[in-house]
Amino acid sequence: GVSTVDCMNDKSFYCEQAYSNSTFTQHNVVNASASTWTITGDWYNDDTFNEGTFALNINGIVNILGSSAAEFHDITITADGCLVSPSGGLLSVSGNFINYGTFKNNAGTIYFNGTASQSVATNASSFNNLFINNTGDAGSNSVIINGILDVNGAFTLQSGNLDLDTYDPVVYLGGDITVSAGTIVKSSSDAWVTFDGLSNSYNAIANINF
Repeated sequence: GVSTVDCMNDKSFYCEQAYSNSTFTQHNVVNASASTWTITGDWYNDDTFNEGTFALNINGIVNILGSSAAEFHDITITADGCLVSPSGGLLSVSGNFINYGTFKNNAGTIYFNGTASQSVATNASSFNNLFINNTGDAGSNSVIINGILDVNGAFTLQSGNLDLDTYDPVVYLGGDITVSAGTIVKSSSDAWVTFDGLSNSYNAIANINF
């Protein structure tokens, strides 16, 4: 059956196991370590969640709620899953983001801030704002897009490489574009970049290869 993981004590909670068919409520510091959790209910976070190499599987309708930052390592949305991002807020992913189901951006920002290359499979779900700040070493600092990349709002590349070459995704950019460092790589002619906003401003001092 469905269970609830509720962290309310005054100590760090080290998670070393999988929690399946659960909701999650946090009222204190959680150190997630390298565990894998499968969540089918809402995620409430009211304190610090240290994600480590934690893997979160979304296997139901999961709203990210609470007053604290939504920071995760790997996220996988199953075919039966629907992840609802914090309303107007920030969803940080330091590992891979793999979507086989549905992602609802909820007018927020998704922030890829890995220290090694990251894989992003969109399953045609759109992002509102997309911010990339991958600080890995050269050759290990790419955010690799698989599937349609549809950004309705602002796109910012602060550091790292946005790889639009490996899987040749179709790209839609609806808002302002800022590239302060890093590289956008898209050398294939098999896919398109479409600027579909009412207006787009573009500010870049880095390498762009379309």
